[in-house]
Amino acid sequence: MKECFSGVIGAAACLFPVFCGADQQEMTAETRLPSQFSTAKSEGEPPQWRYLLHLPEGYDKAEKPWPMIFYLHGRSIRGNDLDRVKRYGPPAFLDKKPHFPFVVIAPQLPDHSWPSSSLLKLLDEVTGKYKVDRDRIYLTGVSMGGGGAWYLAAAGPERFAALAPLCGYGGTSLAKKLTKLPIWAFHGDADDIVPLEPHQKLVDAVNKAGGNARLTVIPGGDHGNIIFPTYKRDDLYQWMLSQKRGREKAEMPVEKASAGKYVVKKGDTLWKIGKSHGVTVNQLKTANRLDSNVIKPGRELVIPD
Repeated sequence: MKECFSGVIGAAACLFPVFCGADQQEMTAETRLPSQFSTAKSEGEPPQWRYLLHLPEGYDKAEKPWPMIFYLHGRSIRGNDLDRVKRYGPPAFLDKKPHFPFVVIAPQLPDHSWPSSSLLKLLDEVTGKYKVDRDRIYLTGVSMGGGGAWYLAAAGPERFAALAPLCGYGGTSLAKKLTKLPIWAFHGDADDIVPLEPHQKLVDAVNKAGGNARLTVIPGGDHGNIIFPTYKRDDLYQWMLSQKRGREKAEMPVEKASAGKYVVKKGDTLWKIGKSHGVTVNQLKTANRLDSNVIKPGRELVIPD
């Protein structure tokens, strides 16, 4: 990936830093977030954004614009060393995947929380500078970056084609602004840093408001161990590429259930799912760490053998 220094206005100067491998230990050592899960709107706005840039192989020769991923990192990556941004998420593998078919922008936050207004200005700059298809801009982020992605999407829902936050959070008041944006969220059910429940409530609020969102809950997933596997999923990027800005109504993200898994549909009950798969309700509850018989549409269940 190229390392770029960019003001909100003006050109970016690029260089090629030495690749830095992923650091799982630091990734999982993020500070516990406050119970309010607040994201400031104005704090932490840098006078100049520093960001990593990935341009797909063949970018210069292609006349068509490219889809773009806008990625926000987690709390532990804040600072002024851009190599840190490569520790997890898409920047961790892009130096080894030149054919990855997206322009990728990964800014680094110096301090505080992700500021939506300044990020939208950065988005204006990079979409004006690079050959980006403005109808296919996909927003994603991890932990504090997952929360930042929810708030950024709500600040400019018309700017994005889809949202895919990992172990994120946000107030349910965001939901009414996101009813036309396709959303596929991910969270581990063993996350003790950013709890699952607020993320589930936000996804549910989007659907209740008339939108279409789903949350893939990863059994046994904690705050760190879901990140690398999720960003290695081919179906995540296929889903992104199938989304385009400006549709009248967001389409529910559809995942092909792999063997041993089932995505809950509207009207499903544990009894109904268990009967169709030859397992009991108690077996389903144990395999998925469920405390009650209530299940929400969009949740992925593990089907025990």
